[in-house]
Amino acid sequence: MVRRAGAVAGVAAVVAATGASFAMATTPGSPGTPQAPTTIYAENFQNRPAATPIVRLNQYTGASGQRYTADAPWLRQCNGWIASSAQPVAPTAQVNDCGNQGTWNAVQQMAYALGVYTGIAPGSNYAVSAMTSGNPGAPHVEFKTASNIPFSGSNRFVTFSVDVAAINCFANHPLLQFSLLDGAGTAIPVGSQIDGCSASRTINVPQIGSAPAKSATVGTYTSNGAVLVNGSSIGVQMVNNQPSGTGNDHAFDNIKILDVTPQLDKSFSPVEVNTGGTSTLTFTITNTSELAAKNGWSFTDALPAGLTVAGAGTTNCPSGAVTAAAGATSVSVTGNLTAGMASCTVSVPVTSGTAGSYTNGPGNMSLVGLNPPANTTVTFVEPDPSADLALSKTAPQDEVQPGDRITYTLTVMNLGPAESSGHTVTDPIPAGLVDVQVPASCSIGSDSVITCTGGPLAAGDSVSYEISGTVDAVNGDGAAKYLTNAAQVTGNDPDSDPGNNTGSKTVRVVPVVSLAIGGLGALAGAGAWFLRRRSTLN
Repeated sequence: MVRRAGAVAGVAAVVAATGASFAMATTPGSPGTPQAPTTIYAENFQNRPAATPIVRLNQYTGASGQRYTADAPWLRQCNGWIASSAQPVAPTAQVNDCGNQGTWNAVQQMAYALGVYTGIAPGSNYAVSAMTSGNPGAPHVEFKTASNIPFSGSNRFVTFSVDVAAINCFANHPLLQFSLLDGAGTAIPVGSQIDGCSASRTINVPQIGSAPAKSATVGTYTSNGAVLVNGSSIGVQMVNNQPSGTGNDHAFDNIKILDVTPQLDKSFSPVEVNTGGTSTLTFTITNTSELAAKNGWSFTDALPAGLTVAGAGTTNCPSGAVTAAAGATSVSVTGNLTAGMASCTVSVPVTSGTAGSYTNGPGNMSLVGLNPPANTTVTFVEPDPSADLALSKTAPQDEVQPGDRITYTLTVMNLGPAESSGHTVTDPIPAGLVDVQVPASCSIGSDSVITCTGGPLAAGDSVSYEISGTVDAVNGDGAAKYLTNAAQVTGNDPDSDPGNNTGSKTVRVVPVVSLAIGGLGALAGAGAWFLRRRSTLN
């Protein structure tokens, strides 16, 4: 079975005579960084011993014993020759087939350019001619495996590449379309057509025979699509969609079948968390370096026993769908990689109520169209007991008059169960309190905030700070005022109950009542008593 997808790639492992074997195109450990694909089959047309007759594609046998063919228009009129610049410059059959010697020599020049491009001694490189001395007509097969290549592997993304040298690109361009051939020989198009004149590199080639020196446009073209393959054999065909013989002049070499399966990686963050807390399990799906689309991959991750999903998963993968309900013990994901996309991610929060280390690796995975990840581990630990600091603020008076001295006591107590390693108390000075005095362990900042620092406190222990000040004169309408402020303690360690970290005290300030004698003469004459009252404070 072959499933179509939108992808592409490249790789490195040539087929043996017995057929193609899928290897892992990538390895885990580089999430988000595309790696090169793997070649699972390659034909370089080099199985041509010296001094052998010049043959056409359908007469050639590859080193693995593989045979190839093409439609008739691509096996005549200067098309389909296995050509080299070291071959004779005026062989009768080829010159007659091409219409003239110069056209045959131009074929040799393109084989030369492909040798320079691939690093082979130019004179020893062979390539297949597609010189179109006549119009090839409607789209026809330019290259095809005569029989499928046996292979082992399943759920792998596959694509194809070809090296092309083109001349006369001022006219019509070769338009090459790859298709995969399934076990039944059915052609499944892979990606869109390739413009054989679109490469950025040009190679200058010398005069050969009667063909003057010229430049050729040369490049490696990888399909921008891929297929998801299951089965026991695979074939490839390349159709030229350009029917014209005006231009459309090229030679091709190094046809490859590539495994472009994306790499799956996964990781936990944080890697250590308290029991009952959450860690984020992130899956990264990384494309291969050609960055073609890979549509239809999927995976299921069976979480290690004791680990469960803590909430809804999210993804930025195109058409991505995450199945992971809270409390579930597995995560299932489907999605795509669009052309040009290096990677995408899936994130799922997980939790455990049991302390221990949980390793999640390839053995937990069921994969379609992805390479397996390496192991990743998260550890859940019982939380350390914490201290509970509490603060109280008291004063002996509830009511004072201006000029009175008042002393506040700030008491910090550790309610346990753990020891506190230290604390800081802050106490803003209320308006109306002056000449404030603090102990040595405290200071008054420019913002009129008192700061006291304390050291370790064992569970059940406490420490107090006494702060005194004078009640300032009361201004205004003679109504009572209030001294109100709240102090707060902050521990150096986590606090199990921060709700009791604040203490406050409110003191009423009563103004002095003074009756002027002269102003109340009439009342005095009436026998009234006048009192100057000062509150007696406890």
